[in-house]
Amino acid sequence: MPLRRDLPLLPNPDSGGLEAVWREGETDVLAVFESNDGRRPGLHIENKLGIGAFTQYQPEVYAGRAEAWLGLAKYGNYQVWEMVLVAPRRFYEADLTDARKFTSYVSLGDIAERLPVFG
Repeated sequence: MPLRRDLPLLPNPDSGGLEAVWREGETDVLAVFESNDGRRPGLHIENKLGIGAFTQYQPEVYAGRAEAWLGLAKYGNYQVWEMVLVAPRRFYEADLTDARKFTSYVSLGDIAERLPVFG
């Protein structure tokens, strides 16, 4: 079977070798924008609450999905992507290793300061 673009290569927990892994998952919010010059960035946004944790390899799966959806009309034909983690600071700090795998981070506190409806 040919390697699928949407399957990230993840380390096997026993051997450490890289394997294509199929994982059930979703992007919480996909926002695609178009600039005046026609550039189309896509933001894959993961929204976390103050409780809970990342699932195993969740950031890597997000990245694989973002890459696989590049240029697909079904997902807005975006040309570049970012992964944005939106979460309380305590969630972010509790798992810095995985949280830093997202390309951007916005705390819920920062959102609440700028958007009173969230405060």
